[in-house]
Amino acid sequence: MPLANRAIPVFPLPDCVILPGGVQPLHIFEPRYREMVADELARAPADRYVVMALLKPGYEPYYYSHHAPVYPAVCLCRILRHESLPDGRSNLLIEGLARATIQEECHRASYRQAILQEIETISDLTPLEEAALRAKLADCLQRLPPALVRVLCEIVADDHDLERVIDRIAFLLLEPAATPAKHMLLAETRLDFRVKMLVTLIEQGHVVQTSSPVEADPLAYYEYN
Repeated sequence: MPLANRAIPVFPLPDCVILPGGVQPLHIFEPRYREMVADELARAPADRYVVMALLKPGYEPYYYSHHAPVYPAVCLCRILRHESLPDGRSNLLIEGLARATIQEECHRASYRQAILQEIETISDLTPLEEAALRAKLADCLQRLPPALVRVLCEIVADDHDLERVIDRIAFLLLEPAATPAKHMLLAETRLDFRVKMLVTLIEQGHVVQTSSPVEADPLAYYEYN
């Protein structure tokens, strides 16, 4: 994982979970996070990172402090693009890189920072077991709206990395209300459990019902703003 011993800025939100491979737009307006963005933009483009963390219930009284409770499993992300706005706000486009846990927090800035430990995925599937899981997932996807089926089934068929397949599909497909479930997928260490969890969530109907190009491809965000 990049910069394992560096304190990375933490951006906690109550309703947003990013998975590795996911691309997410963010709107930055609070002064502390403007400082965070400025500090990261001072680094080389390849070294601009942010940790996306999910706030726990009951965070509200502590939101503006360094002590709002967050779940320890987080996603290390790289800042891909930055757009400055005239009033000091900015838009970011970030990409999830790796699962991690917060090992230690640093309070030297107005925003939170943390030292991370990578979450290692446990994958002991045989080729036959992996093929069976891929087939089960593909069959489940076939029952979705046609606008979603083609691109999702192409991901299953064309990507040889099952972990990346699951993360990409879960990030694109699960509805906003499924934030807790997305975080369970982020924190889960076993790959086979992630596949089974995702299939169950799809079968229960926790999927987006849209053909919006922005939601289907977050990289299109800058084309629509």
